Amino acid sequence: DDRKEFRRIVWDLLVCDEGHSIKNAASSRTKNLKKLRARCRVILTGTPVQNDLPELLAMLVFLMPKLFDDSQNQLVNLFEAARQKNEDIDSDEEDKEEKRVFERLVKVRQVLEPFVLRRVKESVLKDLTPKQERVVLLEPTKLQSQLYDETARLASKKLRKSKQSSERALRKVRIHMFTELRKMANHPLLLRRRYKDSNVLE
Repeated sequence: DDRKEFRRIVWDLLVCDEGHSIKNAASSRTKNLKKLRARCRVILTGTPVQNDLPELLAMLVFLMPKLFDDSQNQLVNLFEAARQKNEDIDSDEEDKEEKRVFERLVKVRQVLEPFVLRRVKESVLKDLTPKQERVVLLEPTKLQSQLYDETARLASKKLRKSKQSSERALRKVRIHMFTELRKMANHPLLLRRRYKDSNVLE
């Protein structure tokens, strides 16, 4: 199990891209990621943070569990109180109520602001240079070439055996072949048929 191996390592930096995917604190993905040990954690997300404090707090708890775990319920209650408006007040008290709601929202924002770095499109585009694309061809290592040939031979063998199979089955074999080749191109360690649990040091 890769998760077991990852939990043994104390990472210097843990970057969680597409951070909105861990907004649900009860999800298995969030729970597994929280078990990873890291000296520093960062969440990246291109999805705007909506007015849903529990989801935002789930991400903040992932970043700094010691700081936010105890204060989570208190912040949620404060946020809910800020959003609720007392309907049983007369017009003379309405201005005071709106002022109290505004003050609560300001307080919530002050608590959360140091932990959120937000970039808007208007402020970023003017600093970006024109986009340039460059294709750099790299020679594979000796091991990568060997694994490439082995993977191609195994895939050809499977395709020959699957000639009588349905088109769906053939498509599955092709997808698996290209997935294995892509893993090999990234790093040989990703090919689990070469590095299995049985020959990984405990």
